[in-house]
Amino acid sequence: MFLSLAHRVLVKLFVPAAEIAIAPKCRAERIIGGRETDSGWPGSLNRWRAQLRAPTYDHGSGGDCGGRGYTRRWPAQENAIRDWLIPLGIDTNHGYAKTVVANSEVTKKREALQKRLENVQRWTDGARKRMHNASKLYRKRCQQTKERADMLYRVLNEHQMEMEQQGVEHWLRHKTIKEEKAGADAEIEEYQQRQWKAYHTSNKEFAKCEKYCREQRELLRALEDLERQEREMYELDVRPVQSKLAA
Repeated sequence: MFLSLAHRVLVKLFVPAAEIAIAPKCRAERIIGGRETDSGWPGSLNRWRAQLRAPTYDHGSGGDCGGRGYTRRWPAQENAIRDWLIPLGIDTNHGYAKTVVANSEVTKKREALQKRLENVQRWTDGARKRMHNASKLYRKRCQQTKERADMLYRVLNEHQMEMEQQGVEHWLRHKTIKEEKAGADAEIEEYQQRQWKAYHTSNKEFAKCEKYCREQRELLRALEDLERQEREMYELDVRPVQSKLAA
């Protein structure tokens, strides 16, 4: 069915109606002994003769001119067949020697995505390492702050008990302890600032790590989509067709 439909299309494309010379009327004749008769059926040697001329591009030029005209229309014929094959999803490159080649645009996009993915993976590893180091430093400084605060307050309590045993007046003892406590609190505050600095650094690197991981997922999804949408490309050997057209 497809071939007959393609044949009708080719006839319409390559045999113009104005160039086809056809007798106005077909008449069947019976030939007996070189004479024409209209009565009876012919014998075994008789045949039907249709008064039709062969369709040509130039009256009297014969089949050579038709062949040359068909050759000149070769690209149009190939395009007509191709237009019928494309909606059917069939490979249109029939009859050509073809070699699989890389799609330059797809290759360029893939290389850019892979390069970005490698960079993001490296940044993710760096952020994760810095996050772990900052977390360890935070825990270490928390322990240092606690130990230093315990020591300072223990010294402060011992000094207060010593002054009480020595009978130092209350107002003087209170003033001295208050001054020493302010100094201890200031030192503890410095330890706490160092502690919270490590804590914020750990959170900052954790946020970076999350961002890079999210970008990695997007890049991997883009690579999968690119691979799914990619179509094979071929380099066609059209030298036989060019030879026909040049002949």
